Amino acid sequence: MNYLLSLLNLCRPVNLLLGCFTVLMSAYMMDEFPHVETLIEAIVVVVSFVGASNAFNDYVDFDIDTINRPNRPLPKLQLTKKSALHISIALFILGSVASIALEPAATTIAMGAVLPVAIVYSTSLKGLPLVGNAAVAFTVGMTFIFSGAAFGDAMALLTPAIITFGFSFIRELIKDIEDIEGDRRADLKTFPILFGDRVAAKLSSALIIALLVASVVPYCRGDYGMPYMMLFTLGVSWPLCISIGLLIGTPATQTYSNIANLMKVCMFVGLVAIGMGESILA
Repeated sequence: MNYLLSLLNLCRPVNLLLGCFTVLMSAYMMDEFPHVETLIEAIVVVVSFVGASNAFNDYVDFDIDTINRPNRPLPKLQLTKKSALHISIALFILGSVASIALEPAATTIAMGAVLPVAIVYSTSLKGLPLVGNAAVAFTVGMTFIFSGAAFGDAMALLTPAIITFGFSFIRELIKDIEDIEGDRRADLKTFPILFGDRVAAKLSSALIIALLVASVVPYCRGDYGMPYMMLFTLGVSWPLCISIGLLIGTPATQTYSNIANLMKVCMFVGLVAIGMGESILA
């Protein structure tokens, strides 16, 4: 049982739930719940790729995580590096095989875009300033494009994909500030290492403001209704405004960790807001 729990932690259960929830919300927005088989296949692909990416990242980042993430399964020696590699390969294969049963566009997105970027990120892009952040944000945002393709229209969910990309990019930048000590020892060249944590915090704050301004656009265009704007304001905008104050006024590793976790919650709330706003207009 402990071994299975360690495997689950390796794959990041919250991220798995977020991936599953994204596909479910995509199906809801596209009115595709009657197509249960397609829905299940899409969930298998997304959950497999999310788990595989996290396991592979931990395999590659073993030395870094002994400093930045000592409570993860590999640094705690609950699992071996070989086990992490094997589970990542198995999950990548499972996700790739499952994607073949979907629409060709979805298969192409999964195997031709998300899979290679996820692998290259861990091996080559992680330490590049902002490029690594964009790579992670790309794979997260593409969950909506993939889901849209699986349900017949890849561009139907472009707006939530863009918003999710923005969330993920900012969150990854904040995580880089949190991980600056271990990343520096690993000789990575992340943005906070090159320009300092204070500059990175100011950039993160500016990007949060830009994201909040951009989030109003779908409402102004009539894409989403008032429920979207109300829930987004209360459940996303206000927490992120508080995060800006903490980024600037309370610089500390724990602060950055708390903000990164808060942004993950805000992503859940943002998805619900989009679903509610679109359902009113349907």
